[in-house]
Amino acid sequence: MTRHRRQAALRLIGVGLAHAAILGAMLNMAPPVRNAPAEVMQVGIVAPPAPESSNKPAQARPPSRLAVAPATIQKTETAPAIAFIEETPAVPVAEAPAAAALPRATAPALVPPLFSADYLENPPPRYPPMSRRRREQGNVTLRVFVSAEGSAERIEIQASSGFERLDQAAREAVESWRFVPARRGQQRVAAWVLVPIQFAM
Repeated sequence: MTRHRRQAALRLIGVGLAHAAILGAMLNMAPPVRNAPAEVMQVGIVAPPAPESSNKPAQARPPSRLAVAPATIQKTETAPAIAFIEETPAVPVAEAPAAAALPRATAPALVPPLFSADYLENPPPRYPPMSRRRREQGNVTLRVFVSAEGSAERIEIQASSGFERLDQAAREAVESWRFVPARRGQQRVAAWVLVPIQFAM
């Protein structure tokens, strides 16, 4: 009986040692198993917030910038169109006075009256006898307004001879003269003419 008890005790001791060794091995293996999942969980928690925070501002900024760009393009396109419309009416305004000035240049010139034609047979002034005795000489210039019919309607002394008798003799002679009236184109018109008369001995 003692042998059986010893053998049983030895078996129990061996089994206990084996269990103790297994438990010890299990205890040694447990810590790394617990630490590994803890590290994996920390990495998994930190990673998700980063993409969420980066995506939200990226979606909010682009629309505001894209909305401003087309507005500036439309302003630059409309500005030159208004400038071209304002420049076009200035061209016909400058041409109007040039076209209106053409008829004035073609207006017929005035031809003054004539008094020295031979067919008029205008007699020369009479030399006053008193002026001959006193040997008075000089030139008289008369300003005569000739009508459209060719008669002297008004006579003025433009330049005197210095002697009243000579000036009066010139006036009396021209009052009876006939003139060729002034003309503007084919039309007879009244006009002034200067008539010089010389008294010499």
